[in-house]
Amino acid sequence: MFCSYKYLNSGAGGVAGLFVHSKHTDPSATPLPRLAGWYGHQPETRFSASSTAAEADAPDMDPGFKPAPGAAGWVQSCTPALPMAALLGSLQVFEKAGGMAVRPRCLAQADRPSRCGASRSC
Repeated sequence: MFCSYKYLNSGAGGVAGLFVHSKHTDPSATPLPRLAGWYGHQPETRFSASSTAAEADAPDMDPGFKPAPGAAGWVQSCTPALPMAALLGSLQVFEKAGGMAVRPRCLAQADRPSRCGASRSC
């Protein structure tokens, strides 16, 4: 699992992700509990209207969640445009700096709480 909020300067509402092992995407396997979002639904029926005559005046998404194949079945929603723009700018800065150039500072920041807790001053 990752988020872009803290380390990629995205801010609230930023993009997050989750690694889904292929063993959890096999349609014959017992499904894991998940949050069912529109964009995780099979694309062919993602926004299909209800087919019953009683609901014809109020079309709605098919009430039965049918996950898309693979990791796509875990997608929650569309990608937010403004947080993605901020993420792109941040990734461009990190690319220019070089990932390994940023790593020592990242490790120092991660270790700071333990140093501050031990000395009670920072």
